Amino acid sequence: MAVIHKRKMSEPLDVAVVEAFEVCSSVDLFRKYEYPPPDNLKVCNHLLDKYEEEIEMLLMKKVEDPEQKICFELSKACGGNTTGKDSKLTSEKNNENKDEL
Repeated sequence: MAVIHKRKMSEPLDVAVVEAFEVCSSVDLFRKYEYPPPDNLKVCNHLLDKYEEEIEMLLMKKVEDPEQKICFELSKACGGNTTGKDSKLTSEKNNENKDEL
């Protein structure tokens, strides 16, 4: 099981970010989400493959809202409504797009 721990203040931020990348691709972290863990893992790995340097820089800059910056602005991976009546449409669109990954 993936273990996430808080960074020690003496640990350099860049080391903590790299270690977080290693942990974030663990299937165990995706057990509580709408999409099956293998699909989430594919997306996570794709985002890291494509945007690793940009994500690392955003995290090292300690941007105020990393989810907004990474998911919506940088990768545009989190577009659309994921709850409510439109969630089925979003899920169908995501299922169509996951084949591209």
